[in-house]
Amino acid sequence: MNKSLNAIRFILALGIFIVHLTFLSESSIGSLYNNYLIGFGAFGVIFFIILSGYFIGIKYYTHVNGCNNSFKNFIIKRIIKIYPLHIITFIIAIFVRIDQIIAKPLQYIIVGICNLFLIQTVFPDERIYNSFNSVSWFLSVIMICYILTPFLFLLLKKIDDKNINLFGLIGFLYIFQLIIVCLLKDVSIRYWLFYNSPFFRIFDYTIGLALGILYKQNKFYFKNIKFNNSILEVICILVTIITFALRTKVYVTFLYGAYYTPVIILSILIFGKEKGLVSKILSNRLLNYLGSISQEFYMIHFLTIAIVKNAIGLNNIIMIIVISFSATLILSILLKKLIGKIIVINANLHSE
Repeated sequence: MNKSLNAIRFILALGIFIVHLTFLSESSIGSLYNNYLIGFGAFGVIFFIILSGYFIGIKYYTHVNGCNNSFKNFIIKRIIKIYPLHIITFIIAIFVRIDQIIAKPLQYIIVGICNLFLIQTVFPDERIYNSFNSVSWFLSVIMICYILTPFLFLLLKKIDDKNINLFGLIGFLYIFQLIIVCLLKDVSIRYWLFYNSPFFRIFDYTIGLALGILYKQNKFYFKNIKFNNSILEVICILVTIITFALRTKVYVTFLYGAYYTPVIILSILIFGKEKGLVSKILSNRLLNYLGSISQEFYMIHFLTIAIVKNAIGLNNIIMIIVISFSATLILSILLKKLIGKIIVINANLHSE
């Protein structure tokens, strides 16, 4: 796995953690939170989805010939990796939302079934896709993308075999996203459609898959272009900062969908090479390990913040942040080890 991009996953998860400290908006640093932090959630999530496709593209490039047994194994492995984490956080979410569940039991039974089977993002109703562990909508989108991966690989393989440039395909997919956002930017369900919906996020995932295939084909290196990789990485960071700073000038619907995609693609192209000084810093053992627990960190952080905030109250904000972060980090490590054991047990069962 690309170590620098793996480390970036944890940085993204940490940024989303900070964004979900919503009580900061009414604190003494409220202006800092409202002016500089709000909006990072959309950037982080879109980056996560494209990176997911990218890493899958790298790992399964050798299987792009079609939907064979290896794809069946791929989907099973993905389910085993995702579902234990989802079930654990789902159970915790039941206790966190117990008062709401008791008040509306029938509604939460129906919503709970959708959430349990990770199909909540198919429905354009916030009460469904934003239920229980609110951030689990991300797993719903990713699971649907995983199920569609065999078809997407086959499609990308056919396109590549016809000598159609995959960079051109990425450009086409992005332009198509822009057109859709332009046409539907004011519809009432725009937040769901462009932020939570798998019907739109599948384009991001496919862009990631194409980037992964390009990486495996050694087409990241642009052999005819000679430039200092460390300078490229610094430029990329500056472009990202500028892009994020300019978000306040952009119509909000574009922030849900297509605004951040070009700078994310640029980041993957540059940091995917792992040739610069920043990549070397990001590739250190600690950040790489933190990157490996980023999914667990992301999935547990929202619930941890809610539990700590309810237990302590809002009188000591610093204590809430410190305890929430520490608990999230510890639980992420434990969950990673637990899920790792489940994967090993499953592998042993299938090898017998």
